[in-house]
Amino acid sequence: MRKIKFRAWDKKNNIMEEDVHKSDIFYDMTALPDYYHVMQFTGLLDRNGKEIYEGDILKVMDRAISAIPSEVDPNSYMLSIVEYYGGQFDARVVGTGGSWHWHAWHKAEIIGIIYENNELTALN
Repeated sequence: MRKIKFRAWDKKNNIMEEDVHKSDIFYDMTALPDYYHVMQFTGLLDRNGKEIYEGDILKVMDRAISAIPSEVDPNSYMLSIVEYYGGQFDARVVGTGGSWHWHAWHKAEIIGIIYENNELTALN
């Protein structure tokens, strides 16, 4: 069973509040969507053992998720944003609208958060 954990982006102060599920302020955050964006832990870890949350930007080598890895350029990669969509967590590929399955998330690396590194999502 996965841990239920949350973090929140403070829109007013432009900072990430970690482990908000442990604080009394969590109830204020969910009641004040204009001030906070609450993000849930997916229960998954990236290839470096870092916890993956909604809003994370993932980099994954195309070869790692290809059905035919030998036919893929070993240096090509995709950037994806973790979202909760359709009752599950998805890695939405930047610039395409497509997504890839969570079974390969352990092959990805977190390279940023959409609120702190939105310039990364404009590169693809």
